[in-house]
Amino acid sequence: YYEQGKITERKSVAMARGTRIVVSHLFSDIPVRRTFLKSDVAESNAVSRYLYTMAIGHPEISFRFYRDEKRILQTGKEQTLEETLLVLYGRSYHEALVPVKGDGMYHLTGVIGNNTYYRANRQMQFLYVNGRAIMADAIRESVESCYRAMIPNGRFPAFQLFLETDPENIDVNV
Repeated sequence: YYEQGKITERKSVAMARGTRIVVSHLFSDIPVRRTFLKSDVAESNAVSRYLYTMAIGHPEISFRFYRDEKRILQTGKEQTLEETLLVLYGRSYHEALVPVKGDGMYHLTGVIGNNTYYRANRQMQFLYVNGRAIMADAIRESVESCYRAMIPNGRFPAFQLFLETDPENIDVNV
């Protein structure tokens, strides 16, 4: 256990293999930091979004997220991407999945929702390059432009895309 940056207790515990992180009273002793925090719901949603990003990007790892002792997210280990998406988003999205595959200098894999599955926001859009989650407006806009005539205005396609390439093809500063 850590409190105020110092180890307060160290003990052996019997538990399943893995890592467990419990966060409570973050910044309770640093009021200046606390003023930059948003509401509990907003901060929890940010953590949830991050864990969804990790679970989708690494379906081989099991993730569990509890907030106020209520399970928000749970995936199994050694799942496929499609199995993880079924757990996270349900059968309706799973049935709307269209596999994506492209080869060349950039190897593209993943899934995208068909034209009957769209959302009011971009929360189901995920892009990974060489295993790392990124936000790339140009790629997002390119995908969305393909759907423009097929889905209503103000709605967004869902996708989880994985781009693999030689690291020399990427400028990490952009």
